[in-house]
Amino acid sequence: MFKQLFSRDETVRRYSTAPLARSRLRYLSHRAKQGAKPYTLQRIAIAQLAAVQFLDLAQPGRVRMQDLEAAAGRWVREQPGRRGGQTERAVRRIVWPVADWLRFDDRLIEVPKGEASPHADRIATFADHMRGERGWSEETVRFRVRVVEEFLQGLTVEHRPLEQVNLACVDRALASKMGRDGWSRNSVRTYAMALRSFLRFAEQQAWCTEGLAAGIVPPRVYSGEGLPLGPSWDDVRRLIEAAAGNLRDHALLLLLSRYGFRAGEVSRLRLDDIDWETCTLTVRRSKASRSDRYPLSREVGGAVLRYLREARPRGAWREVFLTLVAPIGPLAPSGVSAVVARRMRQLGIRSPQCGAHALRHACAQRLLDEGFSMKAIGDHLGHVGPDSTAAYAKVDLASLRQVADFDFAWEVSA
Repeated sequence: MFKQLFSRDETVRRYSTAPLARSRLRYLSHRAKQGAKPYTLQRIAIAQLAAVQFLDLAQPGRVRMQDLEAAAGRWVREQPGRRGGQTERAVRRIVWPVADWLRFDDRLIEVPKGEASPHADRIATFADHMRGERGWSEETVRFRVRVVEEFLQGLTVEHRPLEQVNLACVDRALASKMGRDGWSRNSVRTYAMALRSFLRFAEQQAWCTEGLAAGIVPPRVYSGEGLPLGPSWDDVRRLIEAAAGNLRDHALLLLLSRYGFRAGEVSRLRLDDIDWETCTLTVRRSKASRSDRYPLSREVGGAVLRYLREARPRGAWREVFLTLVAPIGPLAPSGVSAVVARRMRQLGIRSPQCGAHALRHACAQRLLDEGFSMKAIGDHLGHVGPDSTAAYAKVDLASLRQVADFDFAWEVSA
């Protein structure tokens, strides 16, 4: 199996001689029988080998899911070019296949499906509050729910009820993010604010001590410390030109770089969102409960149309962008960013960020360099700020078409 997945003899030997080779091969054969493509099997093999390195799997015994996630997080953050909360997608790409492998070998300890978390009802109540009363987007709700679940899980391990939580518990949780997990101050600040939001709600519900939320002081982030930086526009142009042979990736990269869309916004783009008669597309914003309509430029529209006609897998899915390997389905936001990151690495493009958001930053910087107003750029990117709702409601397609049709200088000047 390893000879089929890897071409270099040295690589095959490394995978064959690593611990648990028989177990790893047995699971790979199982997935191959299920119809997994070679690319998928290769990714599973890579994740398995990584798990052998960061977990002592050669020793008998079962592994807890939380230990697997924690160990994978530490291992990923130790790799070159990884830092802070930006590693979450990389951790998931390792944890999911390894968890399935360990589950297949009956070595994974999970909470039984019939056994709910002791805090499940409170988490669900908080989620309903965020959706209904606060009107937050689903992405914000999911992130804050993950933060709360992790924090409350730590309390469960310590056998400490929420009613007895104190600032020392919160400080330990924040310190572990900056120390053990290596998060940046900006990421820890976001984590602390999510935790403070939950504890403020918990105080209102009389679940915990009053005044606890007010005692949480997020790390200070200095002005300019986290400036959004992306690749240069020359590198963006190289990236798009190199993807010309892959119709899906080419269309995806054009959407990300020309419009500055977020990964989730591209992932949620559906066939019905593109109006070919009026040459417009509708995008559902990740961080706001609204949809925005954009003029579809000829270059981007042509690339999307070629992908739909010639390369998109046939099926009943309404999402525009689909995976290329089995099981075929809608491309997740992490998959969108993975396309960008992989192609940036292949071209040796170095950037403080690598992924879909890097192209969003590059788009904003390009427009700023060309003299567009902050208002026009904000409208183009769908930014939300004070009194932004009324301003965005007044944007017309004529103004946006000026931005969308702006010549991003794809051709090389003499």
